[in-house]
Amino acid sequence: MLEKYVAYLEFVKGLSQNSVKSYKSDLAEFFSYFENKQFGEITRSDIEEFIVNLAKAGNSPASRARKISSIKGIFKWAFENGAIENDPCYGIAATKVPVKESRAMTREEVAELINCAKAEAYSSGKAEDFRNLAILSFMFSSGIRRSEVVEVKISDMSLESNAVIIHGKGNKERVAYFNNSTAEIIGKYLEEKRPEISRSETSEYLFPTGQSEKMCAASINLIIDRYLKATGLKEKGYTVHDTRRAFATTVYQNTGDIVAVQRLLGHSTPSVTMRYIGANEESKRNAAMTVEF
Repeated sequence: MLEKYVAYLEFVKGLSQNSVKSYKSDLAEFFSYFENKQFGEITRSDIEEFIVNLAKAGNSPASRARKISSIKGIFKWAFENGAIENDPCYGIAATKVPVKESRAMTREEVAELINCAKAEAYSSGKAEDFRNLAILSFMFSSGIRRSEVVEVKISDMSLESNAVIIHGKGNKERVAYFNNSTAEIIGKYLEEKRPEISRSETSEYLFPTGQSEKMCAASINLIIDRYLKATGLKEKGYTVHDTRRAFATTVYQNTGDIVAVQRLLGHSTPSVTMRYIGANEESKRNAAMTVEF
């Protein structure tokens, strides 16, 4: 049952490999707990017992909510496809996850990170360092995901329009945009530096490596993490994912258009996007001061 459901998530719903892996891990844990029961024998009380044990085992509210969602998903799918007569998850409430206020990098912090990469690229002259600068600038100015960066092909890019076609989650395509400084950096990278990377001649991807035709998301993590450490921003708790948060916050502060931010990020609903929007004390104070009676 698990393998059939995983195939459905991957090939019918078109979820990303990371999402499929997460679902599979959650459900493998669940089925392991009921290893002496067949899928159709699992009852609502069994599931409630498992949920209680998740809390006892120290799973955070967010982890419990994700696992419950995974469990409810497979039983709903099985019920709708006639594999079981009743859905034992029907009516089981989701775990409430405390909403944390998002904290985004300031523009000054983003500039510090970009300038660190720029200084390294221009001082060393290495193709790989300039590629890393292009990646960093590209991510901050477009808000695209790590998994999307590595899939960008040269044919997807339009430096004249400052636009790129993104092949996102669920096989959905969207157009993302980047600023003029990023277009200039990528243009220089394509013309002068990318040809120096050994696999560039045979690769159709924007960012190849010396060993493969395209980078992997883990390599993006390492690159950005290195600059976070070099600038001291790592100590503030920032991670690779904060490139998207910084983009979302900046665009929202500039435009106030949450729908535009949603579409640029490739989110399914504005409610997901709102979790990305960070607000510092100054921006909150300025927003409040706009209210006049």
